Parts: sequence; C-alpha cells; structure tokens
Amino acid sequence: MATWSILGVGAIGSLWACNLHRAGHKLELLFRTAEVLKSYRARGGLTLVTRGKQQTFRLDAGVVGEPGEPVQLLLVATKAHQTLEALRQAGARLGPRTRVLLLQNGMGVAEGIRAQFATCELYC
Repeated sequence: MATWSILGVGAIGSLWACNLHRAGHKLELLFRTAEVLKSYRARGGLTLVTRGKQQTFRLDAGVVGEPGEPVQLLLVATKAHQTLEALRQAGARLGPRTRVLLLQNGMGVAEGIRAQFATCELYC
C-alpha cells in the first residue's frame, strides 16, 4: 500500500490525515519547521472530534525539507500562495512517480507546479 504524505497540516490537512488513517492508509505528516513538529508531538498527535467523540492519533511525522523516503502520494493542503515554496522544500523527495493532489482555493498554482515539477502527476 502506498503511503500518503500530507503537506499542510492545518484544519483541512489534519482532517484528511485523520480520516485516511482511520480508513487504514499509511501516512506521514510533513511540517514546515522542527518547532511545529515539536508542538505536534507535545500535543500527543492530531485530535479529531466527531459527533462528540474525541480521538487522538499519533501519526508518523517529519519536517518537509528533511531527507526521507521518496514521496508516493502527496496531499497538499497549504494556502495557495505557500504551495510552490512548500513543494520546493520537499523537492528532493519528489520524483517521476509522485502523485500530487492539490486541495486549495486559488488560481495559477497548478500551472506553476507543472512548470517546476513536470515529472509529477498533478491532480487539482
């Protein structure tokens, strides 16, 4: 089973991460900085509240620019204006088989990604 990498672990990225995990998918969270990763770990993971029931998930996590395994499936939930810079930071882990799914508002982001990461499959 391919691993999902989540770039942009705000409200939308966190919701997708929790639900992908609950559905049995392997995944990793990619944070902007070591400080944000440290805060995530101090909170004990991501907390999801559904119908009054609270669940906390401790998911694999790292910093986006750190070395790691090649990214297979990348879900990008950053703000549109942050997307290209975030992908540049992850660039060493992106390859010709990386599939990138964009979940964001905004225009022109996909064109910039296609220009700089032409080997990645892009879904908008």
